[in-house]
Amino acid sequence: MTTFNTKHPIPADGRKLNVCAYARVSSDKDLAEMSLETQIQFYTTEILKRDDWEYCGVYADEGITGTSIANRENFIKMVNKALHGFIDIILVKSISRFGRNITDVISAINELRKNGVEVYFEKENISTLDNSSTIALNLYAKLAEQEAKNVSENVLWSVEKRMKKGRYRIPVEEMLGYAYDGDNLVIIEQEAKVVREIFDMYVEGLSISYIAKEMEKRGYKTGMGKTQWGNKSVTTILCNEKYVGDCLLHKTMQKHMSSRTQIVNRGEKD
Repeated sequence: MTTFNTKHPIPADGRKLNVCAYARVSSDKDLAEMSLETQIQFYTTEILKRDDWEYCGVYADEGITGTSIANRENFIKMVNKALHGFIDIILVKSISRFGRNITDVISAINELRKNGVEVYFEKENISTLDNSSTIALNLYAKLAEQEAKNVSENVLWSVEKRMKKGRYRIPVEEMLGYAYDGDNLVIIEQEAKVVREIFDMYVEGLSISYIAKEMEKRGYKTGMGKTQWGNKSVTTILCNEKYVGDCLLHKTMQKHMSSRTQIVNRGEKD
């Protein structure tokens, strides 16, 4: 049996402790270390082994960054349940799985601790109910945040190096007319026909709304694969410089790494 050195006191009424686990993967590196399915299976088995624990599920977020809790639906749901008294202990593989933003991590832990909820980090062997854990938690959370920052900076560096060499890879999954054949960008003639018709109609002086209705009437699908066309669907195509042979990168930039907010690039970046 795996040893979890949890510190939660036994309830005075003798009831079982309500225990859940939290799991998250957001990258290929995470998947290589331990898949989401493996984490869920592991914690489900371990919690059910304990006679003094009541299984309260495994909350999991897949493909979600740890630098912000804003989009982690199941994390938020779990914390809310804990704050309302339905969970006593939360098991987590490591602090980096719990979050990579030190402000979010410490804030969530303090809120849970104030309500008597314990978070136990298996890898670091840290219980948030241990009075000596505060310094260690801050240190590990800071390291997790720095690791995420380093990964982000490395990705941005590689993108910028490719840009300077004139190399690019555009997101064609939701874009009409283009696809990749290996490393080469190719034209999909059936879709390109739709794009050309849109440009021709606009040059003739037809309105955006008229073109959108005409696309629907002709049974064409948008880049998202929908049969319903809106004004934005048409405008996005007309304003996309890639249809005239250009590729403009860094149109938007990340405001802060922790918030992941994208803002319009007004010249701050090349």
